[in-house]
Amino acid sequence: MRGGGISGTVLAVDESELVVRSSRFTDNGGSLLVTDSKLEMRDSEIAGNDMPFGAALEAVYNRGDFATFTGNRVGGNRLSSGAPMVRFSNQSTFETLILDVQGNMIRGGDDNLVLATNGPLQGAVACNGLIGGNKGFGLRTQTLQVAPNGQPPFDLRVENNFIDEHVPPIIPVYLEFGLGRGATSEILLDMRNNWWGQASGPYHPELNPLGRGDSVGVKILFQPWLERKPDCAPDS
Repeated sequence: MRGGGISGTVLAVDESELVVRSSRFTDNGGSLLVTDSKLEMRDSEIAGNDMPFGAALEAVYNRGDFATFTGNRVGGNRLSSGAPMVRFSNQSTFETLILDVQGNMIRGGDDNLVLATNGPLQGAVACNGLIGGNKGFGLRTQTLQVAPNGQPPFDLRVENNFIDEHVPPIIPVYLEFGLGRGATSEILLDMRNNWWGQASGPYHPELNPLGRGDSVGVKILFQPWLERKPDCAPDS
């Protein structure tokens, strides 16, 4: 699909189902917007588009659903300031959004991949390459999420991802060693067994000050980390 999206959206699906396989979206003037619709997108590419607002792929759910996003390549799109490349949002405070986000290469954006949620998330974010841009992965919420015994509140696997090459913030130690922001989260999140670009692991000022991989936020569990790129992640 090319040459569409003059109004800022090249494809919009609302309260339905979208299945995309082995397809390419390029030279368009808008994003893909999925609202309250079951999504299956496999082995496709979103590249070389101009997105005047929002993410290249924006999937929003007000009452929970299923979203499958596997084997895709997203990058080289011109986004508005602060926009992520891919974003999945769960607006419901009690219904679950079930995610299968695996084997994708996502490049650029203010974040490569953002999960925004007011309620429960479940599933897997695994074997992805999250490369370049200002930040790799972000989990954001406006609702306090607490689980018993100090455990992460979601049954969400975020592992075997390749997270690297992000722009260092203007902080001396980050600039000196080229430490970009690999991942941040507003709630406790299990991100053990990911590759952060260096065998020494992700930089954390207290828990891993000698780490020279992309940095992690204070609410992220990251030990142990992978010491090499996972075989299941796509080549950059």
